[in-house]
Amino acid sequence: FAGSFMGMYGMTFLVLFFSVRGTVSYFNSENPLLLLFLVFCGTLLEAAMLVLLGFMAQAGSLWLVVLRWILPQLVINVLVAYIVLAFVTRLQR
Repeated sequence: FAGSFMGMYGMTFLVLFFSVRGTVSYFNSENPLLLLFLVFCGTLLEAAMLVLLGFMAQAGSLWLVVLRWILPQLVINVLVAYIVLAFVTRLQR
């Protein structure tokens, strides 16, 4: 979809980056559960932005693709974030 609708994924990730960057200072980033929750919320925000921008770009059935794969993407993102967090915590010891 990114090749057909120039900049849609770029705009989505840019908005996601700035929203996480703006809100992370309000939270205790040392809490591992909060970091996993931020990954979860970031994934949901990404999906919402793709659906919204897909409707604006008249991307057809993009929202069906996003809704079909949101649950596996949520699980994989949180699982990978947990593994990376555990690895980094182990390296700090």
